[in-house]
Amino acid sequence: MTGMLLPENNRLAFRGGQLPNVGAFARFGKLEHQDFIAEIERQNQNRQDFLIEPGEGRFEGLCFKVGSREFPLDPVAMTTLAERFKVGKGHTVTRRGLVELMHNPSLFEEVTNYFFRQLDKPIQFRTLYGVGTAFPSQHYTIVNHADLMGTVFEILQEVFGVTPTTKFNYMDKSICYSFVPLVGLDDILIRNFKGYEDRIGIGIEVRNSEILEHAVTIRFKMIRYICENGHIFADEIGSVYQRHISLTTQELLGNVKLKLITMFQENLDELYETLETMKRTLEIRISNGEAYTKEFGRMLDLDNRTVEKLIEIAHIEEDNSLYGWTVGPLSYLASNRIGNRFAQANSEEKAGLLLSSPDLRERLLSLVD
Repeated sequence: MTGMLLPENNRLAFRGGQLPNVGAFARFGKLEHQDFIAEIERQNQNRQDFLIEPGEGRFEGLCFKVGSREFPLDPVAMTTLAERFKVGKGHTVTRRGLVELMHNPSLFEEVTNYFFRQLDKPIQFRTLYGVGTAFPSQHYTIVNHADLMGTVFEILQEVFGVTPTTKFNYMDKSICYSFVPLVGLDDILIRNFKGYEDRIGIGIEVRNSEILEHAVTIRFKMIRYICENGHIFADEIGSVYQRHISLTTQELLGNVKLKLITMFQENLDELYETLETMKRTLEIRISNGEAYTKEFGRMLDLDNRTVEKLIEIAHIEEDNSLYGWTVGPLSYLASNRIGNRFAQANSEEKAGLLLSSPDLRERLLSLVD
């Protein structure tokens, strides 16, 4: 793939000590389907990868030089660079340390070249729009977002016979999230305890990082469209987890295909059970909701501060269903953890486990028995 270098005056600014600014390709927030597809395809065409042998390449200011070409470095690259610099003999440097050193380009150059000379194995160097974003090991398997989503779309087309689409897409320099609704499960009408209509969508959440921040992860997820709160179903209903290591890109994508097909074959019935639980929690009206929330908190071993926050959210939402005093507020907390996608996903997993684990489903419903 052809890389695009920055204009000469911008590259010289990096040598002068200005910190990199690659906001042009850091796409934060929710992207509509067409914008998401266009962006991952554009990035796919504007990446360039190098295999750097020992003794090749060097740091100059805040740039990495490959042959006669200089690539300014984004701070996100410091995570993987620190991993490569774990050379032993009592010497190492941390990601945070490298980021701090970037405020002093001459010192950054001295330190990075010192550690770089200690390396005795090839490493990879990844660039995007002419900016260095990662230094993976030689064993790192490259799986770009566009290639992964193409593989997922291919399987969904085979299974459901319809071209997939995406919702609630999120991208930044480190990671990509996409929700792909499943045909026939993507717009399910339900009624809450007041008889009002609500809609639920079940799909798969696809997660990937192109720079070593996260493995390929695909899991079932339920979203309540009225509030966009999500529930991630983890291993109890099946998932795909594939690390980027020691495989060719084709082999890794082949593994993803097989695991995804198995995930569909073995777990669709369980999805319907989960959906029925969701319906019941919305239909059941309760009084003295705070008592239910506190019991719910004990069931999940939540701290008092979190329980108090759940009660506060429940009062604001005024949803006096079992869902409205238990799973709903927990999901709301997860969906509103802006800026921390990992913390958000972990909270969404807890909410999803309540609906997808047979044991926890029974315990949740037993609160009103």
